[in-house]
Amino acid sequence: MKKETFDITGMTCSACANRIEKTVKKVSGLQDVSVNLLKNSMVASYDESVVNAQAIIEAVEKAGYGAASHTNDASGQSKEASGESKSVEQEQYKAMKKRLVYSLVFTIPLFYISMGHMLGWPLPAGLLGMENAAIILVMEI
Repeated sequence: MKKETFDITGMTCSACANRIEKTVKKVSGLQDVSVNLLKNSMVASYDESVVNAQAIIEAVEKAGYGAASHTNDASGQSKEASGESKSVEQEQYKAMKKRLVYSLVFTIPLFYISMGHMLGWPLPAGLLGMENAAIILVMEI
């Protein structure tokens, strides 16, 4: 019996973790499967003579998620810790940071135009008053 840890990508909720667990349990030769959402990992105990790690990874991918074996090098450090490859968390962090910047670039002007009159901020005359309501209506169409 071999116990191995896998890194899982694409999980966002407990339903995702349950779906992965159910799909992987269908693979013959598995004794126990445990998916941890917070660590984005899965621990599987399986019989090496019946199934291999690649078959388990394929089952996770069949469920619609990514998987990779969590391998350690000779010094006991994972590949991510030793700097051999970029970790998935760093890539996700960069993508999230980029989305935040884009959101701010579009949100700040929108907030200024839509709420500025309530705060007494100066706005272009075409965006103020009832006499310009037709202009605002045309802009929304």
